Amino acid sequence: MKTLPIFAFFVILLLLFSGCSAPSKDTTLTPTTPIPSQLEIPVPVSTTIPITQTVTQPPTLVSSSGEMIVSFIDVGQGDSELIQFPSGKTMLIDAGPTNAGSTVADYLRSQGISTIDMVVATHPHEDHIGGMSEVLNGFSVKQFIDSGYPHTTSTFENMLNLIDTKNIPFRTVSKGDTISLDPAVSISVLNPPSTFSDDLNENSVVLKMTYGKVTYLFTGDAGGISDHADILKVPHHGSNTGSSTLLQIAPSVSVIEVGADNSYGHPTAKVLQLLEQAGSQVYRTDLNGHVVITSDGNTYSVSQTKNALATTSKTIYPVTTTGSSVVSGNTAFCDCSKNTYNCPDFPLSDGAGAQQCYDYCISQGKGDVHGLDRDKDGSACE
Repeated sequence: MKTLPIFAFFVILLLLFSGCSAPSKDTTLTPTTPIPSQLEIPVPVSTTIPITQTVTQPPTLVSSSGEMIVSFIDVGQGDSELIQFPSGKTMLIDAGPTNAGSTVADYLRSQGISTIDMVVATHPHEDHIGGMSEVLNGFSVKQFIDSGYPHTTSTFENMLNLIDTKNIPFRTVSKGDTISLDPAVSISVLNPPSTFSDDLNENSVVLKMTYGKVTYLFTGDAGGISDHADILKVPHHGSNTGSSTLLQIAPSVSVIEVGADNSYGHPTAKVLQLLEQAGSQVYRTDLNGHVVITSDGNTYSVSQTKNALATTSKTIYPVTTTGSSVVSGNTAFCDCSKNTYNCPDFPLSDGAGAQQCYDYCISQGKGDVHGLDRDKDGSACE
């Protein structure tokens, strides 16, 4: 029959037209590689601090900047000072009580410190060396300095055992020795004496440092040191035992390391009165937190962490002049042996310098030797 070929022809024609139609829109393509969000790309370590964190940026480490930074670390009722020298070398004097060891370690790490060039233990009392185990276990220590005074407490013996176990070079010092750590800073040992006292506090290592025109005195708990210094770590947390020579030291800035509401009554009213009489600006770790003094060898500035002003301002001090009888700057006491000065001789125009000289001579039992209190009312050069 002829109808079959005709039917077959139409079937073939229909198939040809259907092959030319567009593909269906719901066709799904299967990728041969993962989509970008699925690629296993190594993620670099971010150096950006998340903005949700509150971060206090530590000061830049001193290396070759020509600055010396001294931090009086707030350890409560105890002592700990970090010195960062102009060369970048570091010294830690004491490490506070046992419960403050982590505070000291955290502060050191905040400064980027992993190695301490020298650690000094002023004397074996727990409020000065209790935190040493945290320091010795957490940092590489190149040298350890001690007074050499024998002691038998477990805290002291544990410290010595750690020093021995870690093979840290150990040295004892006494009055007259010097320490070489930075060529720009001279370090003299003023105490302990060659023959020990019966009083453990009085055998403390005392260091005097000089950087340019600026002098520092680190006293531990020892009293009786009378060398002048611009910056004083007040002896024994402001106890009366360290009060006898404060007027002779005549510091422009004094730092008292003391715990809030301590049971010892530190600092005493007598010490605070004498420091005021000497014209010294007093900082206290219980009130001001960490106290940081930065110097270029000519001037120095003081900052603090508990006072709200600390984040926005610093106090800059001139350096006192010790070559003359009248000391200029924040401390202006004078020679009381004879009538030498008149009111115009004093550097502070508001009369404060003359008042300090007047008060100093009165305290020395010399009276108003210079005739500065002209109307006899107790106020000099009005």
